[in-house]
Amino acid sequence: MFPKGSPITVEAAPVGVTFTAVLQIEQYPFTGQIARSVIDFGDWAQQLQPARLAELGRQRARVLIEGEQTYFRQHPEAAAIARFYADLAERLAGLEGTNAFLLPIGWGAGWRSKTLDNLLREGNRETIFVQAVHRYNLKLHRQRSQRFRAGDRFPDTRKLVMRNGQPWLPLGWVCLTIEERRV
Repeated sequence: MFPKGSPITVEAAPVGVTFTAVLQIEQYPFTGQIARSVIDFGDWAQQLQPARLAELGRQRARVLIEGEQTYFRQHPEAAAIARFYADLAERLAGLEGTNAFLLPIGWGAGWRSKTLDNLLREGNRETIFVQAVHRYNLKLHRQRSQRFRAGDRFPDTRKLVMRNGQPWLPLGWVCLTIEERRV
């Protein structure tokens, strides 16, 4: 973990590997009368079009990349990571208008990739987030969790690939391209 922590060994796919997968979206939550009585997704068929899903993915990637750029600007010892995120932002911009987007996946991608942390902390939700950190010991140690206050950085650390003892790459970033295939 960066900026401090113990080295661990993880299994990871190397850079440049291509995977093909099938994503099947269950339609019941969008069409079932009972489900729609709880949440109305509006024009769900339009929202699930490949171009729209990719657009939403790019919006989320932009938020995550900007957050990581802000974090690593405060850590000059991780200049390679800052360059990675600058390059990633350029790559993301090049995907505009396509059915592709960037996404951090897997264990090493961290808290922000698994949650909607920016939404959890907007406006009056910050107070609720602070209470959750206290209640669920999200700082991993009770004392640190109890000291957490509104506006404090969360999370404090990042999981990184190290090279020659120096931060080199973050884990988990992939480029997804969505193709629609009828079954």
